[in-house]
Amino acid sequence: MGLMTIKPATENILEITIAADNQNVQSVLAGAEEIDAFIAQLIRFRSTMKPELPRMPHSAQWGPMDPLWQGGSHDQSDTRQLSIRHPGIGWLSFLFSQEAARRLADYLMKGPAETTAHHPRSLH
Repeated sequence: MGLMTIKPATENILEITIAADNQNVQSVLAGAEEIDAFIAQLIRFRSTMKPELPRMPHSAQWGPMDPLWQGGSHDQSDTRQLSIRHPGIGWLSFLFSQEAARRLADYLMKGPAETTAHHPRSLH
């Protein structure tokens, strides 16, 4: 298995190096657009890999305070869409049934009744 290192080359360019057996195999320079496309590909691939990501966040996780968000209806009238902007990842969109949207709204307004992951349907 190789080792990947990422370091700034300039203020707007990252140098990504992949090494195998402590030998430099390949280095590439990537700007914001290439990094965005790479992150999107990684997210798509990671979502199908095993083991799946934990269903509960660990206590050390953090997120941006008061992120930008946008809501709306989806093609199905009983489905709500919520998009939240992470400054390093970009926009993440989620679809919620009306019931799940109600639970999320209650949680945001009242706080948790208990700490559990809310997933009404299996993720797969």
